[in-house]
This record gives sequence, C-alpha cells and structure tokens, in this order.
Amino acid sequence: MPVRRGFRAYDGNHAPKPPFTLNKDSPQAQGLVGWWPLSRGDLIARDLVGRHPNSTIAGDPQVVVTEFGVLGIDFDGVEDNLIIAQAEAVAAPLTLMCWYAPSSVAGAADNIFSLDDASTSDFFRLVRNDTKLQISIRESSGTIHVADSGNTFTINKFSLCVGRYNTIASRDVILDANFGNSASDTNSATPAGISTTVIGGLTGSSGDVEGILLDARVYNIAVPDAVIAAAYHPSTRWDLSWQRRRTYFLPVAAAAALDIPSLTMAPYIPA
Repeated sequence: MPVRRGFRAYDGNHAPKPPFTLNKDSPQAQGLVGWWPLSRGDLIARDLVGRHPNSTIAGDPQVVVTEFGVLGIDFDGVEDNLIIAQAEAVAAPLTLMCWYAPSSVAGAADNIFSLDDASTSDFFRLVRNDTKLQISIRESSGTIHVADSGNTFTINKFSLCVGRYNTIASRDVILDANFGNSASDTNSATPAGISTTVIGGLTGSSGDVEGILLDARVYNIAVPDAVIAAAYHPSTRWDLSWQRRRTYFLPVAAAAALDIPSLTMAPYIPA
C-alpha cells in the first residue's frame, strides 16, 4: 500500500478518528463520487470527496460509540434521515456502499441508503428487508424490481451493505462481501430525474432506517469484488482514511558553554 508522508492508515483494530482525509492512493478511492464517514461526532454530514454540499441530519438521531471504536449516527426509525439535495444519476455503472448495524431485523422494511427523484417515483436504494439486505429499483412506470441477499443481518452488529448497478439489466446485492450469497436482479430499469441522496431513508417514505450508520459511499463504477472484499476485511477496511500524524515539540535545555583549552605550539627541533 502506498505511504504518504505525514499520514497513516488504519486496520480493523485501529479505526480512524477525525480529522482525517481521503487517501486517493487507495483502490477504494477509484470511482468514488461521494463519501460521508458520519464519524465526526456531530450531525453535520460532510462529503469528503467534495462534490456534495454539507447537510444536517434531520430528526433526533444520536451520536454513539460504535463497535469499531469510532463515533457513528444512531437513527431511531422515525423521521431521522439525511437528505442531500444533490445526487448522481442512477445509470450503469453505479455502486452504493455503507456500514449498517440494525437495531431490529423484523417488521417493515428500512430504507438504508437511497438515490431518488425527491419522491418515491424513481429510485435506487439499499433496504433492510426483515433479516436480509435488499436492493430495490423503481422507474416512473411504477414497476419495482428487487433482489435479496442470501445471508442475513445480526441485530446491533455492523454489516457492509453493497448495491451494485452493473448494466441496465444487471444489479447485485452483496452483504458482508459474501459473494456466494449475493443475489442479482436482471430486469431492465432506468430511473429518471434522480436529484436527491438520502442516508437513512427515502424521500416521501415513512420507512426510515432504525440502527447505526457509518461510512456511506457512492461510486460511479461497478466496484469490483476484490475492492468490496478489501472494504470489508479488517486489515484494509479503513484504507480510504488517512489521518495527519501529530507533531510534538519538546523543550530543550540551553546548550552548555564549551570549554576549549588554549593550544601551545612547541618549537620544532630537528633530530
């Protein structure tokens, strides 16, 4: 992994603590067009890629310490969400990715991460559908296409959620980089008028997320399996984050005066 002077990366046991910046040398930075770490300890969501405006998380979400040892945002499922009035067009290729720890895995579906048209007419989203991760896509015709992961969530345990839009008729849902339990949707769909990014909900829907969110990302590529695996693995999952090293200045005692004795030249006497 490239090393940038003055910065350091993290492994799964040493999660990044703000302030940090984007490691552009990371393979996980390729195609990244939106990145909200959600770990600063406040309710202002900042896109560290710099393409989206800062936005305030609505409702009464709580800042909590996560299992990774960093702060995250706990959404209660009732009008807690982050609506950003800007979004990437939902067109192939595209990938949504985030860490999510559900506080419930039963009942109504929770909208985890969405790109929509500021309504429920056209969208592409990640959803907790009971115990499974689901991708859901809708266009103005009203038809909704979905696919559910084969593996499941665990209550209060973080999982890496990925929705990958490969082509107009090929989309994958991948939970915890478990490619053997991924699922695909092969129906053609092209949502239009996408204008809004929503973390923790879907515009116009009551199905706001219930649980803790961290590290939401949007890519304008179909992120390869190897990069998804690296984003999940403890040794590389924080590779996208770089933090400045702290510099310490220590007081130094004044230098002692040097005692240089005088030199005496003896006369040269030939032998």
